[in-house]
Amino acid sequence: DLENILLTFGEKPPVTYSKNANYTLLRTLVSALRKQFDPEFVFVLGDFLAHDYDQEYQKYSGDNSAAGTILFTQKTLTFIIYELQQAFPNISVYPVMGNNDFYLKEYQFDPAFCRDFANIWESFGLIKNTKDLESFTKGFATTGYYSITPPYTKNLRILVLNSNVFSPKAKHDQKMAYEQLNWIKEEQIG
Repeated sequence: DLENILLTFGEKPPVTYSKNANYTLLRTLVSALRKQFDPEFVFVLGDFLAHDYDQEYQKYSGDNSAAGTILFTQKTLTFIIYELQQAFPNISVYPVMGNNDFYLKEYQFDPAFCRDFANIWESFGLIKNTKDLESFTKGFATTGYYSITPPYTKNLRILVLNSNVFSPKAKHDQKMAYEQLNWIKEEQIG
């Protein structure tokens, strides 16, 4: 987890264990990574939004509307993605779907969220390779998964999965899990 990563770098984590990451933790982690490494690319392993994000927004804003929650979520994502773009302006940054990355319900596939997230991500130019960007835009925007060929590699391909569809907490048709398994099989053959 983020706390252990920071401890590895000799940084004191600015967050309480088992709580959602906050802005200070995000900034400290990015700073520590940039001091210690010169990465060729970065993966952000999901959960761009906090647990119960929609409920927290509604509690503190007094706005219980889905439209208000969605708009504020989009603004939050834009801010987080902007911060990542500022931290890593010259390398590709690839997102992975987390179980909290939905507009209104955890573990539920939300096509509107995936589409909007992909559009925001693309607008900041975080994926530098045209082929990877095309795969991300097509795949993530509709299914939450995609494949890439990282920079400076010839024969390495990474499949970025949407593991939410395999969770026992998922509340959707199992058809989505089978479709992703079929996609994995096709990607291995192709």
